[in-house]
Amino acid sequence: MMAWWRDKGIDGFRMDVISMLSKEQRFPDGVLKEGKPYGDGLPYYANGPRIHEFLRDMSPKGSSICTTIKSVIS
Repeated sequence: MMAWWRDKGIDGFRMDVISMLSKEQRFPDGVLKEGKPYGDGLPYYANGPRIHEFLRDMSPKGSSICTTIKSVIS
């Protein structure tokens, strides 16, 4: 995927949601907390079980594709 975008001419990737690449595959409901209308799903959709595997896979590819690190400050 990174090479495909490089070939399209991009020079970097946004990594602000990188922690959400890997998700718990059982897709459980979030835990309901008192007084809140919705469950907290953060433990299930962020920093999932395969995140380090995905980042290791991207690292050698990314370093040869994007030579400049850019910050996004919001």
